Amino acid sequence: MKLYITRHGETEWNKAGRIQGSVDIPLNECGIALACQTRDGMTAEGIRFDRVFSSPYLRAKETARILAEPSGAPVLLRDTIREMNFGGCEGVPLQEIRTNPLYADLNLCFDDPEQYRPVPPAEGYPQMFARVDRFLKEEILPLEGQCETLLAVCHGAIARTFLSIIKRLPLAEFWKVSQPNCCVNLIEIQNGQMTVRKEGHLYYELHENRGIL
Repeated sequence: MKLYITRHGETEWNKAGRIQGSVDIPLNECGIALACQTRDGMTAEGIRFDRVFSSPYLRAKETARILAEPSGAPVLLRDTIREMNFGGCEGVPLQEIRTNPLYADLNLCFDDPEQYRPVPPAEGYPQMFARVDRFLKEEILPLEGQCETLLAVCHGAIARTFLSIIKRLPLAEFWKVSQPNCCVNLIEIQNGQMTVRKEGHLYYELHENRGIL
């Protein structure tokens, strides 16, 4: 069985370098175009999805709807693959978080994840990893033998969490994994074992990375 994991298309906050997290931002025109190019590229390769899962946030739902069109598969919303919650820092430019002492705690989230201790309602890495792991064990692995090809549309931190779990990466390397908007990761699942076969693949030409989240 194959599982495609795709990050959503670009938003205005991606373009501006702002932290999105749990704020429900829609795709911009570029984001829609990237999703359409990705859909067309996957269609040209003969990829069809038996089931499509998506984060409940607009930017992911809109991307999933576009990618699911050729397959006619319904988009199933799952809260377990929503983006990481960054609390009161959402909407702040990443550059300001890195330079303003007021955001020193959140800066650890990106520069030293092992030392990050979130202030509620912000979410920590253990909670995020636990829900993505639950999604894999409860939603994906049981479908082996029933489905051939699945799609999960999510976010920058969530896509990295999938890859970290499957590749058993140390948390210190979390943000070193590149996941541009609408990049595609391919996971092969055989006898319950997951292997990364393709990582960060693009069906469009990347001119600039608009944001990590």
